[in-house]
Amino acid sequence: MKKIVFLCLTSILLLSSCIDEQLSGVYENTERGLYQTFEFKGKNTCTITDGFVGFPFSSSYERDGDIIRIRTDKSDLLLTVKNSQTLLGEGWAKGTYVKK
Repeated sequence: MKKIVFLCLTSILLLSSCIDEQLSGVYENTERGLYQTFEFKGKNTCTITDGFVGFPFSSSYERDGDIIRIRTDKSDLLLTVKNSQTLLGEGWAKGTYVKK
């Protein structure tokens, strides 16, 4: 009986560790940059607000471990997940984005 309980608990822990933490909420740039905020909604949708006139537009994203690739009409934006409250932008998305 103890062996069955142990195997069940081990299986649950392994399965839960394989599930990616889903992004959600608004991350705001703490620096002046091309992008003011990224708002993550659902499994692969985000709204991007530009840093000049505050114009929002929607896009899709995919997550590969700690890397987030946001699709835009010109090129992809890359963000690295530092922790659950902070994203680090590269290239055109350069900056530190903190969850509001």
